[in-house]
Amino acid sequence: MSELMWACAMLPEKEETAIKGICKRLNKGVGLPETVFRFPLHISLKKSWDCDRFEAAQTDVADYLKHCGSFDIDIGKPIMHRNMIWLPVGVTEKLQEIHNGLNLLLERKYAVPRTAFDTSFHPHISLFTKGDHRDMAAMHELLVKEAMPQTARIRNVVIGGAVHRDTYYTI
Repeated sequence: MSELMWACAMLPEKEETAIKGICKRLNKGVGLPETVFRFPLHISLKKSWDCDRFEAAQTDVADYLKHCGSFDIDIGKPIMHRNMIWLPVGVTEKLQEIHNGLNLLLERKYAVPRTAFDTSFHPHISLFTKGDHRDMAAMHELLVKEAMPQTARIRNVVIGGAVHRDTYYTI
């Protein structure tokens, strides 16, 4: 049975708490749906993919990411992208290497095709993904004035699926 899978880098607790706190405080005056905050803040390391061998792929992806080790990210100022608000993450050589390696592993071993996301990698942290355009613009305007964390050290990842539960790993 094919299952939608994902592999994400987890934002450290300190940075996540700071970002969520700012967003929730500002959102009291705007009222956007806080859908994203039901989950830990993260960076997708590859576009979600379908796979019919979840356990094997999970093990291979976890082994690969553990081999890559922890890495630093640079977090940019909030941007509007297709009526969503993101924090862009700088594409470092290490992050690009991890992304490319995941694509290669999954393509060769599990016949997972590359997507537009994979060929034009724009890592980001989603903050708000639903809401009226004017409300989104108002929130964006408020967020760019705030002092957000600018860097973080990624030490944890999650690999999960639509049927299987998320499993967290330290890298």
